Amino acid sequence: VDAAVAAMEAAVTELAACSLVTRGVARLDSTVGVRTVSVHRLVQGVVREEVAREGVATETRAACVAGLARLVAGNDETYDMEYQRSAAMGELARPHAQALLRSHGGGEDARGREGELWQHIAFHCIETHRPAAG
Repeated sequence: VDAAVAAMEAAVTELAACSLVTRGVARLDSTVGVRTVSVHRLVQGVVREEVAREGVATETRAACVAGLARLVAGNDETYDMEYQRSAAMGELARPHAQALLRSHGGGEDARGREGELWQHIAFHCIETHRPAAG
C-alpha cells in the first residue's frame, strides 16, 4: 500500500507542476479539513478514454459509486451526531454523485449501489434543505 500511495503522490505532484491538477483543502468544520484534488478537464477526458479502451468502465464506475456512497451519510443518527461534518461532506460529494448518476453505464450489478447512492444524496438534500436537482 505504501508504494501505491507514494506512486499516486508522485503522479499528483508531477501533474500539479504542469497545472493539470490542483491540490486543496475543503474545511468540513472549524477543526477538520479534507484534502482535495481538482483535476483539469483534459486529464478527466484522457482518463475516461483510457478506462473505456481498457474495458474497465463498469468496474471503475462501480468503484466511484461505492466510494461516493461511503462519503455521504445515509441515516439520521450520523446527521444528528455530526451535522456540520455530514452536511459539508455531502455538499462536497453531491455534484460528483449527481454527474455520475446522470451518466450512462454501470450494468445490472451496479444498480443496487447506484440506488444506495441516490438514497444517500436524497437524504442529504432533505437533512440540509438543499434542492435535489439532477
